[in-house]
Amino acid sequence: MVSDIILGAIIGGVIALAGVLLSPLTEPVRTRFVRKAHQAQLRRILYGELLNKLEMVRGYLLEYNVKIRGKDIDYLGSTDKLELSGPISFPDEDTVKKQYYQLPPQEFDPLAAAYHQLRIIIKLVNKFGLTSFDRDDATQEHDQIEKHLQFGLYYINKAFEDNVRVLKRLDDGAILNAWRKLMQEPRMRRYLKEAGVAAEKPAEKRKRKLIILNRET
Repeated sequence: MVSDIILGAIIGGVIALAGVLLSPLTEPVRTRFVRKAHQAQLRRILYGELLNKLEMVRGYLLEYNVKIRGKDIDYLGSTDKLELSGPISFPDEDTVKKQYYQLPPQEFDPLAAAYHQLRIIIKLVNKFGLTSFDRDDATQEHDQIEKHLQFGLYYINKAFEDNVRVLKRLDDGAILNAWRKLMQEPRMRRYLKEAGVAAEKPAEKRKRKLIILNRET
């Protein structure tokens, strides 16, 4: 009986000692798990926002284009084109900074550029919906929005494609797959192709031209 008590005390002591020794190791694991879960939720919010709002931009531009081609003067002259759907909302810069700066540097740099570009595009899309145009002015304004979209899309797409590794693991790649599906639509595919050319640095353009010239000669 006594030996059983002593043995139980020894076992209890060993378990307690093991708990003390392992606690510094298990605590960082728990902390890391919580941090990873928090970052995963941030990614759902941040990349999801880019995807959803760019889909809305695409829809609004399509509507504007249809009305311009159809010479719908009443629509183009209205200052309330967004009466039914409303303007596109987008988080302010300070809000998203607090979110994407909690992610690793390789993510928050492309995200910062993507959000900056999309914010400019959305402001232009909303402005079009609240401004009265004749057909010629509407056409010019629509073309300007498309140019901004072509340029900005390079950086928005970069935020996704530079972080494929983490996005593939997020919800089985759901947001990444939805993004790539959107980029395969004919109009968006054309924008993206033109975006790469628009975003080339001048030195890179000159280098590419020299290579072409050398090949021709």
